[in-house]
Order: sequence, then structure tokens, then C-alpha cells
Amino acid sequence: MKRIIKSVLIIALIVLIITFAWNGIRKTFFPELEAERLIHKYYEAIIDGKFDKAYSYLYIYDREHIDEVGSISAGTSLTEEQAKQFYQEKIAYLKQHDYRVKDYRISEVEYADGHSFWHHLEIEVELCGETQVVKEIVHFQNGGLMISEQGDPFAKYRDGRMKIKIGEGE
Repeated sequence: MKRIIKSVLIIALIVLIITFAWNGIRKTFFPELEAERLIHKYYEAIIDGKFDKAYSYLYIYDREHIDEVGSISAGTSLTEEQAKQFYQEKIAYLKQHDYRVKDYRISEVEYADGHSFWHHLEIEVELCGETQVVKEIVHFQNGGLMISEQGDPFAKYRDGRMKIKIGEGE
């Protein structure tokens, strides 16, 4: 009887440890799953108009703020408050142009060099009452999503890129 109780306690302890550690395990050993989870959370927040929530899933960066090896993984030179404020200005620009994301679909996951990956998405957007399907690529960068627009000039107003000129290039 003591042996059974001891075995049950050990199994319960193992399950408890795995349960609490799963978030870290998923991020470390299954980054594709973590990226896909964030993609779903980001696009659902954008569709629902929860832009503060959507912001929290993005990788925030400046094109000109690069690290010593020329990578944009250095993030942004803006403070967190400045970055959030600028993101809100970008969202206001989208609202001003009656732009919204209506739906999304992950069409493929592409792999390179054994550990790099990115997700290809098809996004249904509405602009001034007209619906169109555009494609974009989403990278998982430093725990956040980096969106590469492809055919949607308004994607830059909902992504994590800072220090862009709002209203230019449409």
C-alpha cells in the first residue's frame, strides 16, 4: 500500500512539474508551436479590435536600430511608452482609412537551415468596404511576431515596426 501511494505521489509530482514548466518547454523546444500560438492570438486580437493586446504579441523594432552584426534583433530605441503611443497612432491611421482585418489563414510553414522557420499567411482585409486577400510572412523573433508585408501596404500600420512615416507610400 505504501508503495502505491509513493508511486502516485511521484507521478503527481512529475505531472505538476511538467504542467508548470510547459510554457518554458514549449518556447525552448517547440518554437514553431509558440509562434503559431502567438499568430493566432495576434490576428484574433486584431480582428476583435483589441489593439493593445495585439501589440503585446509583436516584436517591436526600428529598421535603423541594428546591432553590431547588422541585425534588427536589437529592437527599438524607443521607450516602451513611446512605442505603444506610436503603435496607437498607426492604428488610428488604419481606422481613419476604414481598414480592418476580417480573417486569416496559415497556408504554410517554411523551414531553412534546420532551425529557421517562418509562417506564410493569407489575410482577408477590408479597405473602404472592399474585401481583398493579401499574403504576408510572419517570423518569430525574440519571442514576438515580425510581420513582413506582401501586397498589403497597410500592414506596416499594424506591425511592430517603429519610426515609419505615417501616411506615406500608399
